[in-house]
Amino acid sequence: MPEVAGDGAVFVDPYDITSIRNGFQRLLTDDKFRNELVAKGRQNRARFSIESVAAQYIALYQSLQHHD
Repeated sequence: MPEVAGDGAVFVDPYDITSIRNGFQRLLTDDKFRNELVAKGRQNRARFSIESVAAQYIALYQSLQHHD
């Protein structure tokens, strides 16, 4: 799911064995790609920290208060 994984994942067609194989092969053989993916995944993880999620809820609740 791109909405969750962002740029920190390899997306493949789950119904296509060749697509899955190619995704794994790239991860196993392309060190630069794999390292970039890991870094992007770590950055993406911050979007789901408890602090980030709480701040988003607070902003949402505050925006709803102003619409009364």
